[in-house]
Amino acid sequence: MNTCRLVDFIKTLEPWLSEEHIEEGFMDEDGVIHFTFKNGAVNTYRIDDCNADQLKDVIDRIKDKGIPFKG
Repeated sequence: MNTCRLVDFIKTLEPWLSEEHIEEGFMDEDGVIHFTFKNGAVNTYRIDDCNADQLKDVIDRIKDKGIPFKG
């Protein structure tokens, strides 16, 4: 699991944020974000410097890219 700041999370994922690369994403009950990539890889992220509204905004942007996201 990667623990990171919100800005680092966005920078890391930006090149991959498309339905061509990411199969799906979800946030678990602990607030950890999981992504399954089309190649079978799974990445997990705990973002440690944002509030629920900021995280919701990021998740909405992910969904806007056409990536299925639960949670």
